[in-house]
Formats: sequence, C-alpha cells, structure tokens
Amino acid sequence: MINCDAYLDNNGTTLVPAIVASEMIKWMNHGNPSSHYAAARASRAMMDEFRAYLARVLGCAANPTTTYDILFTSGASESNALICCGVINNALRALRELHESHASRASTTLQRIHIVASAIEHKSIMYLLRDMIERHGDVIDVTYVLPDASGHIQAREMARAIRANTILVICMLANNETGAINNIAEISRAVKRVNGHAFVHSDIVQGFGKIPINLARMGVDGASISFHKLHAPIGVGVAIIARTCTAPVICPLVFGTQNKGMRGGTENVPAIAAAFVATRLAYETMSADIAHEISLKKYLMEQLSARAPCITLLDYENQEGAHSRLAMQIVFIDSSTNGGDPNKYLPNTLMVAVAKHIGPPACNSMIRDKLEEARVIVSVGSACNSSSKEHSHVLRAMNMPSILMDGAIRISMSRYTTTRELDLFVNGFIAEAKRQLDTAYARK
Repeated sequence: MINCDAYLDNNGTTLVPAIVASEMIKWMNHGNPSSHYAAARASRAMMDEFRAYLARVLGCAANPTTTYDILFTSGASESNALICCGVINNALRALRELHESHASRASTTLQRIHIVASAIEHKSIMYLLRDMIERHGDVIDVTYVLPDASGHIQAREMARAIRANTILVICMLANNETGAINNIAEISRAVKRVNGHAFVHSDIVQGFGKIPINLARMGVDGASISFHKLHAPIGVGVAIIARTCTAPVICPLVFGTQNKGMRGGTENVPAIAAAFVATRLAYETMSADIAHEISLKKYLMEQLSARAPCITLLDYENQEGAHSRLAMQIVFIDSSTNGGDPNKYLPNTLMVAVAKHIGPPACNSMIRDKLEEARVIVSVGSACNSSSKEHSHVLRAMNMPSILMDGAIRISMSRYTTTRELDLFVNGFIAEAKRQLDTAYARK
C-alpha cells in the first residue's frame, strides 16, 4: 500500500480504485480460459469483448483498409519486444536467406538492415535496440532521431533518417518524462512517403485513455499499451498489430496456442477483466478528466509562480545567460504558460526543474526524498546522486543544460488528484529548493 497524502507519480503507475479491484477479485476463480466449461467460456467471451471494445475506441474496428490483431501481454515492455523483435528477426532471417542464395551480390542496399528510433523512447525500446546492436551489429544499423528543444520529435527529422533498407521506425506517442505528445500521423505519413515498406511502431502507453487516439488515422503498423497507467493492475497490456503485417512480423516470445498462437501462456484473466473496467471508465470520463487535469496543471504553475521566479524551458534557453543574475528559478518543461496545450503535452504531466545559480546545482533526489518525508510522492527521471552518474536519456537528448537535469522533478496527475495534493507538493518542493539555496549562500 502506498502510504502518502499526495500521490503525483501517475505516469509511473496509477492507484487502483475499488470498482476495478472488485472486478479483478470477481474473475479470480474462472479457471483456465482455454478450457471448455462455462466459466472458461465466460472468460474467453470477456476477452473477446474487450478486444472489440479496444478496436472501437482506438478507431480501427471497422476500418476498411486496416484491421488489427490485439494480443494480451504482460505489459507494454513485452509488447514492444514482441513487435520490434518480430520485425527485426524476420528481417535478419530474410537477410540470411538472401546471403545463402548469393543474391546479395547484386545488391548493396540489402547487405544490412536499418532501424530508426526516436532518442526519447522508453527504456524497454532503448535496451532492446542496444542488445540487437551488441548481437547483430555486423548487419544492423540504428539511427536515433533527437527531439527539438521542446521535447518533440519532428516528422521531417524522422523522414530524413529513412533509408532504402529501413525496416522499422519507432516513435512513442507521448513521452513519460516530459509529457510531450508527438504527431504520429504526420510522422507515419512522412516515413511512408520515403519508404512505404518500413514498419511503423508506436508505444502509446502514456497517451492511452488520457487523450483521443485513432490508430488507423495515425497510420501505425504496431502499438503497445500497459493498463496500469490507467488505474488497472500491474502486469497486463496489449500488443496491437495491423493484420496485413501480422504474419510477416510475429515471432512469438512465448509459445502456445493462446492469442491465435502469436503470444502463448494462459491469459491473466482477473487483470484483463480489471483492465477492461478501468479502460471503460477512462473513456467515459476522458473529456472531464482532460479538463480537470489541465485545470490542475494551470493551478500548479500559478502556485509555483507565486512562490518563486518561474519561466518556461524555451524562454530559459533563450535568455543567453541572463538567468545567472537570479539566485534560483523554477523552469517548466511545458513550453506553454497557461496550463499546457493538450495537443502538445499530456494534460496530466508537468516536469519542473530547479535552476540554482549559486553553489552546486539543485539535487532532485534530495527534493524527492524530502517530499516523501512529507508524504508526497513524485518522480525523478534519474537522481542527481544516482550510482549511474547519468542524467535522463530523454533530457540529454533534448540537450537540456545539466543544471536543469540535476534539478528535474516530474509531477503526473490523474482524475483523482486534488488541489490539496498540489498544495502539499508546492509547500514541500519550494521549502527544499530554498533550503538548498540557503545552504549555498551560507557556504559563500
């Protein structure tokens, strides 16, 4: 049980409400859905209904050109691996067959395979690609596309990275640290114009249930979801693959007859049932939730601005050193000042950084720990004093000044977040930031 007065780490995981938990308990003793008795049939029917519901809300139920297979997994990390490893392994197999037939002598473009990925992907993608390079670096090239200063991936930059031998393009819908929302439809169109055979995959975890998503309009071939970001239990997700791509893509990671043989293993029926309820709640309340979270973000920015000098990241980086005349500033990564544009940033997410210009940089892990002592839970992308000594790969990709990376804190809210929770955060956050500043003054 998370013991706190303010829970502001909803991009990490969400709290499960009673209605979702009770649904999970209800389905605990329905047996193996691969069996043939009544309870097992009910489990299969529930999962089929959930798949159909997901297809409807994701805009791909009756699309005349693209139908998707929806496979239950343990979460988006597995879904990312299932899809991306499938694409890569099939390309490696084809390349081996080509070399064995000696046909490769006639073509230099097929000597290697190429992957394009945004540099701000979830670590499940980044580590997967690193492993592929370590094992198959003789035939695989990976190009990482950097975000702009606001944290967004631009379609023109993705398209510029595409080659004739590009087999896979990976770009997440919304970043878990900054909340930046990428225009996946524009990216997909730009990529397909250059190479219509490239498989486009998007991790849509942070956007799913928080903002409207239409996979068919986005033009993606694959997508992944984890339901624990949406007030469902940890340990259940889906991999979504365009049916035109399924056969040449899927190389199962887990073998068995379940999920049409594409992802084996007995399905986690209780968690799937709970995820179904959580997803319906999210879509029923989405408009109200977006309005609520934008209002909370605006309130948070206003309260911080009333307590300390505040500025957006883009304005901070355009000051050309003028900021050094201030002892401390609070920097909003969200480039808007009115609570955020829901088309540009997730309505529930705000990353703030303490820019301390006197003494050593602010320490985000000390801020996080002091907040936890005050029973306020937040997240840091990577701690200022972590053993790895590395900043968040997302913030590094944005070329953010190290003084900001050291002091970066992520606040992520939900439909259940209150202004009282934000008040508790602001009080603790400002108190610790000022304590660090006062300590720096005392040492002068």
